[in-house]
Amino acid sequence: MGNVQNILKNRTVKRERLEREVPNLFEGFNELAKAYYKPGALGRKYKELLAVACAIATRCVPCLANHATNAIVAKVTREEVI
Repeated sequence: MGNVQNILKNRTVKRERLEREVPNLFEGFNELAKAYYKPGALGRKYKELLAVACAIATRCVPCLANHATNAIVAKVTREEVI
């Protein structure tokens, strides 16, 4: 398995391909993400923690790399993850 940077780069390449080849599907996915990340009862930090948990449960390595990176940006602490 590659490092996180390689995983995220590969994910970006695949997303760009999806956007080119199936734009309606890509647009739908983006709308779903926008709705999920809208401000609400849970802040970005806790939404990323939920996304990390889902990525682990589904064993989606690219999802885990993406959401773990986003969790770090959202200032999730080690204690909150554990």
